Amino acid sequence: MRVVVRVRARVAPLPELAGSPPVRLGATAARSVFGKVMAVGANRGRPIPLEDGVGALITVHPSYLLRLPDEAAKAEQYRLFVGDLTLAASFFDRAA
Repeated sequence: MRVVVRVRARVAPLPELAGSPPVRLGATAARSVFGKVMAVGANRGRPIPLEDGVGALITVHPSYLLRLPDEAAKAEQYRLFVGDLTLAASFFDRAA
């Protein structure tokens, strides 16, 4: 399974690491891979299959967390973001 971490829309894939899904940080990166708009909130926290059999994980871009004006929303979104990254890390742990 390929591993791709995208911070911007045009980042090259990293070398393959068996069992690891690509991680998409933000809507623009997700759109660049899926070829369509993917709502981050509705699609985060679960693997999404790609055509080549690789699963992908979508989460918010870290800059989104910095722009949230409400402290309670910021804390909740940060908690969800950590959960997304923990899920991604679990795939890397299994592949190692």
